[in-house]
Amino acid sequence: MNTPVPQMLHEGIAAAKAGQREAARSLLTRVTEEAPENITAWLWLSGVMESPQEQATCLEQVLALDPEHNAAKRGLATLQPRITDEYLMRGIAAAEIGRKAQARTLLLEVTERDEENVLAWLWLSRVMESLEDQQLCLENVLALDPTHSEARDGLTALQKQRNPEPVRSPVELIEAEIPPSPEELAWQEAWKRYDNVYACPTCAAPTAPEDKRCSACGNSLWIKSPQREKPSTLYWMLWAMQAINVLSALASPLLWVFQVSQRIGLQDYTLLLPLYFGGKSALPPEAIPVILQQAPRWQFWSSWIPAVLALGLLIGISVRWAPIYYFLLANAILSVLLVVVAGFLMEGPLKWASTGCGFIMAVVILVLTLNLQSDFIKKQKRLLLQVDRGLTEGMSFLSHGLRYMEEGRWALAALHLRRAAALLPGKPAPQLELARACLRLEDLTLAAHVLKNLRHMSPQVPGLGELEAELREAQDRHTHQETPPEALS
Repeated sequence: MNTPVPQMLHEGIAAAKAGQREAARSLLTRVTEEAPENITAWLWLSGVMESPQEQATCLEQVLALDPEHNAAKRGLATLQPRITDEYLMRGIAAAEIGRKAQARTLLLEVTERDEENVLAWLWLSRVMESLEDQQLCLENVLALDPTHSEARDGLTALQKQRNPEPVRSPVELIEAEIPPSPEELAWQEAWKRYDNVYACPTCAAPTAPEDKRCSACGNSLWIKSPQREKPSTLYWMLWAMQAINVLSALASPLLWVFQVSQRIGLQDYTLLLPLYFGGKSALPPEAIPVILQQAPRWQFWSSWIPAVLALGLLIGISVRWAPIYYFLLANAILSVLLVVVAGFLMEGPLKWASTGCGFIMAVVILVLTLNLQSDFIKKQKRLLLQVDRGLTEGMSFLSHGLRYMEEGRWALAALHLRRAAALLPGKPAPQLELARACLRLEDLTLAAHVLKNLRHMSPQVPGLGELEAELREAQDRHTHQETPPEALS
């Protein structure tokens, strides 16, 4: 005879409470198999599972059935760091015994969960197959910890490995006797300064990994980015509540005018609005001084203060301004303290009941406010002079280069536009924009080479003449600056 689901659920919960985890796990698993929509069974089952991944799977089932289940959300948030740490330990263990494919899978999962995990990026560099991927992992380590000596040494070794001395054939040895042209040498030399990932993304001037600003152009070398890219559900709830507060506060001046009209016996309160807004009023002239004496204009404008403050707070929330979070946190902590103080000062039979309810509500608000931290607080990240990850097509490099030009990061733009020009050899647009970026960087050698190629490829392209004229002006200016004063005289 099959045991009814409610009875199995009751017995499973009882076993879990008694510490009989294996029995509870067996009973609750049967409940979820026969009644997969039973939220209570999934929730209790998560508490008796062995591994954090299994516990998280159960809580994910709860959220699939009830996306707003707070206990499941809190439990899943608590489990995530443990799951990440377990993936990391398993990945390191797999790497140590030579199971590179398994280690790679586990460590990639860690970096997806926590992009700032230095240890994961370091071990991942040891199990990646291609040298480019290994270099990228080590660069990520240095971006997070510029003083990491092991990553720096590994990156140096990789660069030597990627650029070994080639074994040249007899034909190549014969061709090598023909020296490269001065133009080719100048072209190769000009691009060398862009090989330094710690060069300034704006002007390509060399900088140290720990520098905060470029000494050449003065631009910041670090950016702040939100910890959470997309706002959470809790953030949107806060935004909606504040929007309602703004609407409520905007009604206060109208309510004040209505109360004034009732006090002076005026049926249509809208007749007072022109008077307080400074317009022409339809009221009798002799009544206006009396009304303003009883209810002066400064009181009307004072009634707008709550609306202005509420609107300012809404704007701060909308732009995810960090001081707003600290204001909300301070307010939540102060609420808890005020409830505690009020509990000691209050008298009467309901003293502890009302204090307890108020304290629980204040603590809940404090916990919710703490969960908003990643919506407002930003993290700092070092800007590196390297192409963006994941780009493979010429049009992607072109669009990223144009975006960096709009942002004023000309060195980054030049790096991406160079790749775009190589991947789109028949299109003049990447070379045209590359020449423009090189001129802005005052790399006249690069600009001249790009414009020369562009003139051969597409002499009628719009904008070419203007850039060539700009190049000539820059060359003349550069020559004039380098000429000694006595030579000019």
